[in-house]
Amino acid sequence: MASSATRQFGFLFEGTIDVSKDGAYEFYLASDDGSQLFIDGIRIVDNDGLHGKIRKSGQVNLKAGPHAI
Repeated sequence: MASSATRQFGFLFEGTIDVSKDGAYEFYLASDDGSQLFIDGIRIVDNDGLHGKIRKSGQVNLKAGPHAI
């Protein structure tokens, strides 16, 4: 059986969000050992690194329409 130190993995989720109106939006990530959120290629939330479960947020102004996440 592999030790916990050798069982490392990551996930990459991609998609789009459709914003209904222009405005300021806040996004949250809660993770144990790191996560990041990019919208249209710009990092909005940086919760990366080795740590226990914590929640971080970020704000961004978005125009109405689809945005890559």
